Amino acid sequence: MEQFQRVHIVGCPRSGTTLLLELMGNCFDFSERTPFEFSIFRQFATQSGAVLSKHPTDILHVQPLLESDPTLHVIHILRDPRAVVASRHKAIRGYFSNYRIWKDCERASRALLGHPRFLQIRYEELVRDPDGVQQQILRRFRFLVFKHVFSEFSKYARPVREAEEALNGLRAVDTASLGKWHLHLSRVKAQLQEFPSLQSDLEQYGYERDDSWQQMLEAVAPQRFPCRYGNRAPLFKRWEKNVRFYFKTRRYLRQLQTGT
Repeated sequence: MEQFQRVHIVGCPRSGTTLLLELMGNCFDFSERTPFEFSIFRQFATQSGAVLSKHPTDILHVQPLLESDPTLHVIHILRDPRAVVASRHKAIRGYFSNYRIWKDCERASRALLGHPRFLQIRYEELVRDPDGVQQQILRRFRFLVFKHVFSEFSKYARPVREAEEALNGLRAVDTASLGKWHLHLSRVKAQLQEFPSLQSDLEQYGYERDDSWQQMLEAVAPQRFPCRYGNRAPLFKRWEKNVRFYFKTRRYLRQLQTGT
């Protein structure tokens, strides 16, 4: 029987996880793949060959699983936080994500850098050079079987409704999204004022050399908009979520030990 391998895609919501799922699901050969969201704590029906799944915020919980499960491989996608906070979703009123969630995911990803079964890619690099990123993925995860180049994925993709909404429509990979945050400066300025550390993250990851880009915000009035995530996580909700994922993690590791 062919050895079971699972590739799981994670990243801050609106960072490009759905695009990467469609690229990989249509351009590599998987025995099974999820059509959209699929928790890392859920099992696939098949236990042979390579399988593909994604759930963005699983990056917050994946470390103990990755360290213990030799069949698990994780790809994290990182995107300019200004683009993340300014990204729209057809099914959501207002904005979908914010800097708080971006920072939580970025912090969790840093703890995994250097792990042999963890790969971090940049959204910006993915849309500028999709075929180059595909080769990078192939070099890291050599069990993957090539079918098509990433740059031609839209010829083969048939995303489910939820995925197509998240993509804001199926289209070929292009760089049109890279500068769209410039159209949402009131949103970006409000997030920067709420979270001044956004500037240091831009410099750390090479998105800006300094704060001179903020000149474009000088005449802009910051504005708060509806968002799926609050700028502050309710303490009880965070505690409840941590407890829930603690038990999910224990169950995952127990199943790993017993082979069930």
